[in-house]
Amino acid sequence: MREKRTTAREVAQGDLFGPAVDAGVGARQAPGPSPGAGGEYLDMCGTQNFCPPSDPRFEDLRRIGLPRAWLMVAETVGFDAWLEVWRRLSADESLLHDGGQRMPKLRRYDAYLRFQRNRYIEALADRGMGVAQVARAVARNLREPLDEKHVAKIMRRR
Repeated sequence: MREKRTTAREVAQGDLFGPAVDAGVGARQAPGPSPGAGGEYLDMCGTQNFCPPSDPRFEDLRRIGLPRAWLMVAETVGFDAWLEVWRRLSADESLLHDGGQRMPKLRRYDAYLRFQRNRYIEALADRGMGVAQVARAVARNLREPLDEKHVAKIMRRR
């Protein structure tokens, strides 16, 4: 079976370094200097450059005291996937009492939700909102009715 090769200039990848040169195929390349364009890869390839930027949301997990072993799991699977894993583990009552298994202690998922709610309250307080306004905003936006005394206590901690 024979294949007929075409002489049409088709470029499958982006043309970053100018138009493609119809130089031939394999040993039938046109004479002349070889282009120094490279394979359209970045010049800084290497394992040291493939670290994703740190997600600032992981700092919240550190601040609420998540054990280091769980932080490593969270960083491995990603923040959003970790929240789903954590929520599901917290919902399963049989996992709360490990029965002698060795698992690092994991706080309930509600702790993270409270932490985020409190940060929201503090941000509203920083904007100069009063206790009653903040309590209404939390009830409306987070669907969590809180007593104004509790909101004031959170605002004072700031």
